[in-house]
Amino acid sequence: MKIRAKTALIISAVCLCTIIGVFLLSQTVLTSGFVSLEETTTSQEMEKVVSSFNDTFNSLILFASDYAQWNDTYAFIENNNTAYIQDNLVDSTFQYSNVDFMIYINQTGGIVYAKAYNQSAECDIPISQELMHTISNNEELWHFDTSTENVAGILTLSNTTVMISSEPILTSEANGPVRGAVIIGKYLDQARIIALSGETHLPLALYRTDDPYLPDDFRVANSTLSIENPLFARALNGTVIGGYALITDVFSNPAIIVRAEMPRTLLAQGQTTINYFLLLLIAGLVIVFATIMILLEKGVLYRLTKLNGEIGSLGESSDLSKRVQVKGDDEITSLAQSLNAMLERIENTTTKLTRAERFSTIGELATTVGNDLRNPLQGIRNATYSLRKGTQQVEQSRRMLDEIEKSITYSDNIVRNLVEYSQELRPELTKTTPKTIATKALHSIEIPNSIHLVDRTEDDETTIIADSNLLSRALANLIQNAVEAMPKGGNLTVESTPLNDKMEFNVIDTGCGFPEEFKNKIGNPLVTRKARGMGFGLAITKRILEAHGGSLQAESTAGKGSTFKIVLPLTEENATITQNNHYHLH
Repeated sequence: MKIRAKTALIISAVCLCTIIGVFLLSQTVLTSGFVSLEETTTSQEMEKVVSSFNDTFNSLILFASDYAQWNDTYAFIENNNTAYIQDNLVDSTFQYSNVDFMIYINQTGGIVYAKAYNQSAECDIPISQELMHTISNNEELWHFDTSTENVAGILTLSNTTVMISSEPILTSEANGPVRGAVIIGKYLDQARIIALSGETHLPLALYRTDDPYLPDDFRVANSTLSIENPLFARALNGTVIGGYALITDVFSNPAIIVRAEMPRTLLAQGQTTINYFLLLLIAGLVIVFATIMILLEKGVLYRLTKLNGEIGSLGESSDLSKRVQVKGDDEITSLAQSLNAMLERIENTTTKLTRAERFSTIGELATTVGNDLRNPLQGIRNATYSLRKGTQQVEQSRRMLDEIEKSITYSDNIVRNLVEYSQELRPELTKTTPKTIATKALHSIEIPNSIHLVDRTEDDETTIIADSNLLSRALANLIQNAVEAMPKGGNLTVESTPLNDKMEFNVIDTGCGFPEEFKNKIGNPLVTRKARGMGFGLAITKRILEAHGGSLQAESTAGKGSTFKIVLPLTEENATITQNNHYHLH
């Protein structure tokens, strides 16, 4: 993986981990905080519901006090006069006060008067005997020793629940002694619950704590609520939360549970806030990611890429004098300087090695040239000696002169190849064609009749930017080698094939071939398959091809023939580059 991709991956991973971490933190800490705040808010709303119940009790207390602390009532509880009932306990009294029943009880527990009224039917109804019995049997509901005592709260019966207020009967000046109690109440039925819902602006539901058919949520609330902790909140679903309140009866025992349903607005707003925060965080991290990548790209990655590219160019170039160029004053610059110092040491070392190799090559050349020239020179010496004696026939003298000429030509070729190999190559680039190059090469070689020549070079518009003379010379060397590899005759094929942005020449013979170990030495001087010679032909060919940005390749099967392949670039750009690379013997 490239360092740019690796850097982007690491930064992306850090950003992703940050987002996941913040998301998990928001779900555990922030969301739980909103849930806790939601429960607190719900409990506060339930306090308002309880307060609404207390307001109802207070209104009952006030109404009961009006009748209990009145001289007429004080007298009525003793004489039970009919006028009091006809004047005060009429239907309009119940309608105006919105109460369901009134009970007058004396200090000994006797019921002086009791009346119940149906608000919806607007008529008197029989008062509940269970209510009368419960009140009579619970002295704390009506027996007051002082004028300041009273009772208000919930009273549960077998099939209903009532809200009552009991006030001691006193004079209008609130003096005693206490003569009994006035008990006023309301049935806590569905109509009353609907009225309370309207007052609190909350949908209310009510169940008694001893109801055997409590719904599941009320059952959970019942197991949680207590007199010490009378409020409880519990989510009903994703959008509604239930608030529960425990209300005790007049005997301070748990009596009813009231539930108010409220939308989870606070949690929804909190979740929306968290979502917006996460979106802002993601956007911020994207900006941070882009900023870091831009800064790294300008300050580090681009410079590393440039340094890597220059190092790659140095690896492909044969010019040891080149150096990398990186600006700045940091570790990358220090690395470039260290690399340049290493390149300088390599150049110095290579120069020394080249000098030593040159001396070694000169020594080998001197030995090889000396050995190779000794034979023709000895032939010239022997022929000259015989000619001086003058005893030969004319035909014999002619043969000796031919031998001298042949030896001189051979010696001249050795010297000429040596001079060519040591000279600097400067290709003169022009446009030419594969056919032109092949034609020049074939015309310069004398091909015996025993060899069948097949010319398959391209005769089309394909052009090569090259030195036509040098390439013809290189191809001619390969053709000459192929001819010499088939002394008894054979097949010789010369072909050219365009391939993408390259041109290939193949010289194929059916000669003796060459061994595998010779393949890696092709183009080196002093390496040859022939009994005589120094291998300058292939060496010169290789240098010509390299000067054009090309290469020389060879394949062979011993005893079946060889294929020498020339690969040349077709583009003018490659040719222009190679034109500035001068090759000479070191």
